[in-house]
Amino acid sequence: MRVLLQQDIQFFAQPDPAQTTITLAVFGALIVFGVVIAVINSRRGKSGGAGTGSLSRIAKRMGLSPEQRAALKELARNQRLQNPQRLLTNPAYLNHALKRRLDQIDVLDEPEPAREARKALLLSAKRTIQNASANLKVLSSTRHIRVGQAIRFTDADGTSSDVLVASNVHNGLGVELPRSRRSSSSTYPKGTQLSVDVVMDNAQLYTFKTRVVGYNNARGASVMYLEHASNVRQTQKRRSPRREYDSPCYFFPVTVITVGKGRRAKTQAFVNKNQRLFGRFEDLSAGGCAIRTQSPLAAGSILKIDFEGIDGARTSVFGMVRHVERQRARGRLMHIKFTRVSRKHLNQIQTYVYGIAES
Repeated sequence: MRVLLQQDIQFFAQPDPAQTTITLAVFGALIVFGVVIAVINSRRGKSGGAGTGSLSRIAKRMGLSPEQRAALKELARNQRLQNPQRLLTNPAYLNHALKRRLDQIDVLDEPEPAREARKALLLSAKRTIQNASANLKVLSSTRHIRVGQAIRFTDADGTSSDVLVASNVHNGLGVELPRSRRSSSSTYPKGTQLSVDVVMDNAQLYTFKTRVVGYNNARGASVMYLEHASNVRQTQKRRSPRREYDSPCYFFPVTVITVGKGRRAKTQAFVNKNQRLFGRFEDLSAGGCAIRTQSPLAAGSILKIDFEGIDGARTSVFGMVRHVERQRARGRLMHIKFTRVSRKHLNQIQTYVYGIAES
């Protein structure tokens, strides 16, 4: 027994100084890492949620307005999105989030105008993101613009005119004269600077600067010739993207008259309900539509269109015929610009055009 007590029995190994140092270093690194994570999370919380600060910065670079950026941040917080930046880079992800949010807005305890205003802001953000994300193209020369193409030119005073291309020759691009300038006394002088917008292939919008180089006759009509431009860059996707919409409709001519004289003169519009004409949509956008019909109205005519809306309810819009295109054995195709449409119907149209309803 005495021998056992005198024995130097060690139940624990002697500590190794090197190993102790390593352990303390690892423990310290874990503490530092934890502090860094806490600081990052704190900063994220102050910026409004999971990555919404980065979302706002990127959205600003893409051209979104402060109101649009605020609407996207609210969307990310409401949907508790883990990666809000995907809203700016993934159209399907954005559409899915928008669909859920629009459904939520529909049941909010708010007046309908307020709900539709919320929707309109989100849809405008969608349009801006889509335009900014488009792969912009280059039109090598305006000599490739076809005869019959609709264009819009704007003068230095900001006055815009929608006309058709009547001729395209080596020396210039011939366009119809707007009705307001068909007299010799009101035509643009040679050298007048103009800005031209043209939509190619029903999607790409190109803008170029040009000047008036002369006048001539083509097919019995007076034509204004513009100087050709080369390497015309696409400015953005079409302002109002279109989508095929095969649906019947009825349209009515609208007569606009002026009542009274001088300062008391007022413009009034009357729908000719007894002159109901039939047509069929070919495409639809927030800015207008194309209707195929055997009874087209002349360019510049005002009309009212009745059709079954996206939600199945009766929808009425007003528009102006920009130009009429002939189609073999299919009547005529009227290209129409909307002049009056309710915000509710406009939101429904955009929801359909962007495919959000199917998300």
